[in-house]
Amino acid sequence: MTVDGGFTGPTAWSLVDYKGQPGFRGRGFFTPEQIHANIEVGHRLGFQFGIHAIGDAAIQMTVDALDQVLTASRETIIATISAISPCSRQTTRWNSWRRIRS
Repeated sequence: MTVDGGFTGPTAWSLVDYKGQPGFRGRGFFTPEQIHANIEVGHRLGFQFGIHAIGDAAIQMTVDALDQVLTASRETIIATISAISPCSRQTTRWNSWRRIRS
């Protein structure tokens, strides 16, 4: 599942404006409700996800949704995530999940 674009576009969904582009923060392909529903339904059907989330806004939304679903079942879901701040609340939750680092 692709949550946002990438930095080279630039289309990664950011929490702050892109440098030199006031008001532009990339874009997400889902609302928080949509990504949560996709993960929840897919997980219930037995799918294992590969999730592309590059910008910090996309990562925040993805980790929030994964955290809610994983709290219910604690089964592994695979996510590929870039550009996450080591001091963010998402990092703390991400580090608490069982996973293989790549």
